Amino acid sequence: MKANTQILVVLFAALSMLTTATTSAQPIVPNYSIQNHALTLAFDLDQHTITASDQISLKREIKKPESFSFLLNKALEVLSVEFQEVEIAWSEDAFPDPAHYETKVDSEDVNYYGRTKEITIVIPEDLRKEKEPLLLISYRGMLHDEVESNQFSREYVTDKINAYIGKEGVYLGPAAIFYPALSRQLFSFTLTTKIAEPYRTVTEGERTEWIAADGILSETWICNHPMDAIHLVAGQYQVEEIEHDGIRLATYFYAEQSELSPMYLEALKGYFDLYTDILGPYPYAKFAVVDNFFASGYGMPSYTLLGSQVLRLPFIVRTSLGHEVCHNWWGNSVYVDSETGNWCEGLTTYCADYLYKEQKSLDDAKEYRSTVMRDYTAYTNAGNDFPLVRFRERHNPAQRAVGYGKSAMLYHMLRRYVGEEDFWRSLKRFYNDNVWTYASWGDVQKAFEKETALKLSWFFDQWVNQTGAPSFTIENWQKSKIEGAWKISFTLNQTQNGLPYMLDVPVLVTGSSQTAHLQTTLSDTSQIVTLQTIFEPTGFSVDPDFEVFRRLDPSETPPTLADVFGKGQLTIVLPGLIAPEFQEAYASLANELRPHGGGTVTTIVNDYETTPAEIESGAVIFLGSPAENQAIPADWLDGNQWRVNDSGFLLADKSFTDFNNTLVAAGRHPDNLNIATAFIIVKHAPDALVIGRKLRHYGKYSYLVFQSESNVAKGLWKISDSPLSVQF
Repeated sequence: MKANTQILVVLFAALSMLTTATTSAQPIVPNYSIQNHALTLAFDLDQHTITASDQISLKREIKKPESFSFLLNKALEVLSVEFQEVEIAWSEDAFPDPAHYETKVDSEDVNYYGRTKEITIVIPEDLRKEKEPLLLISYRGMLHDEVESNQFSREYVTDKINAYIGKEGVYLGPAAIFYPALSRQLFSFTLTTKIAEPYRTVTEGERTEWIAADGILSETWICNHPMDAIHLVAGQYQVEEIEHDGIRLATYFYAEQSELSPMYLEALKGYFDLYTDILGPYPYAKFAVVDNFFASGYGMPSYTLLGSQVLRLPFIVRTSLGHEVCHNWWGNSVYVDSETGNWCEGLTTYCADYLYKEQKSLDDAKEYRSTVMRDYTAYTNAGNDFPLVRFRERHNPAQRAVGYGKSAMLYHMLRRYVGEEDFWRSLKRFYNDNVWTYASWGDVQKAFEKETALKLSWFFDQWVNQTGAPSFTIENWQKSKIEGAWKISFTLNQTQNGLPYMLDVPVLVTGSSQTAHLQTTLSDTSQIVTLQTIFEPTGFSVDPDFEVFRRLDPSETPPTLADVFGKGQLTIVLPGLIAPEFQEAYASLANELRPHGGGTVTTIVNDYETTPAEIESGAVIFLGSPAENQAIPADWLDGNQWRVNDSGFLLADKSFTDFNNTLVAAGRHPDNLNIATAFIIVKHAPDALVIGRKLRHYGKYSYLVFQSESNVAKGLWKISDSPLSVQF
């Protein structure tokens, strides 16, 4: 697929289901490669159109090429074509064959090439000897996607916007094919924009000219580094900028967000200090935070595009902003060879989101690792799991759990294996060896092997090429007194399907007043572990801090909404003993709770029609209180940490009595922990649908309370024991 360096924020971080790529015939090698674009774009915001010209510097790749083909958006009309200043004819194919451009073709490619047409020119015979000819193409057309249906969140990305030109602003991504393109081309560019004042434009690179005349602003941007895509945005921005260690830091905000600028600029300074220290010099001359008129969280080389509502979220400055800064090392200057797997989302997540938690406290870092594994356990199964080598981008929670979560944990385990200094030194080497070119998982492995002098094929093979994750059980534990010490032994099993993993597994041994942090190497399906301590052990725990990526046992973690939404089968039970105004509210809520993609089979039934089989498999959501929903088994409520009474809800010893409260509580079947449950009790009928639309963004929580449409309480239930912990 055409390279696209637009990176998604992890929070909304957090983009159709991943389908198995099919191998095609070897793609046709282009007769010419694109070296540089000299692009001019003039915008008519009322008509949603651009008028464009692009002088392309080509490099001949074969001897005396007879023709040259490239891609352009179907909506753009070609006006003229010149080759070495000679006007020539062209032909158009409205249905280009992706196999001419890709070694593998999947659903992403089908969508991309479906928006393109192929332009082919015949090279005049007397010009076929030119090694570096110039191609000039002029074109125009309307680019105007619908933005109202765009949804962007940590869990899902749907109805992705590719191109929009209008009074609200401009967004042109490489998936809009708004300039002549070829697959897997790295090029430099000069881009001149002409747009009505007071609009301002932003793109990759550095602005070198700015001329305003007769109500039109002309801006010229130059990027001399090899790029794999061009993104262009425009809006009625107020621009603030500072210089920090030779880098121009800027905000392009609409007036409504302008007061946020000082906070963002100050935060940027801290992030650049951090990353230039641990990763190396920043590769660009600027970094800008740019406001957007539709929901987005995108990261491009040298800037990030955040929706207006996203900018105002209090945690964005502390987390997601740094994630986008980090992407300028990973993904936006070392590019992703996506046909061999996307290595950069996990690496950026680890160097940003995870690292910030680690800097805060060890407990926060542990909780982050635990959440990664909870999400993976909840959202992936035999039907939707896949190896990292097949990850390209995310559209749903299962893809996020693998491409971001599992990948981030790969780097964590690699760091533990090679050591702190070698890890960060290897990352610097990976960057220096691959900046301004495409890199693969193989290049990551190569950099670490060169820097550490270790053979790491086994590590990358099991974590990158293999689907799934290990699962642990323990049995046959005992302790004994030996001369001058104590010995504990137990059998540690890997219970997943397939080959066993090679793992370094931490074991925490506890005594009455002492602890010992030990480690065992595990390489078999079943292995006897023997450890010694100088104190008498009172118990031990296997991987209590979640250092090894694995599929968790349900009793290791509290139940969450992710457990419910991640199951392959979901039953939603409607309450029957409710007032008429709630019947429509709960019916709308049930339809909203249907999973968007992911292969989940959803059944909606009335409580009086529910069969035991429907609530004894997969996941079940009960709507309404126990008094309103006759299908709720009484024994499923025993031991729950929430209650309903005449005045409202009692939740974790706190009372919620507001008339407009809504309770959402996750649980598990009392006799089968693999069956996930949730209870949703709405007190104010008009709130049901709006709250339903929000719930998928709260997948990591066990309980929620909403007051009207605002979340006022959220958290995780406490767990009392783990199957990987033993008390003697």
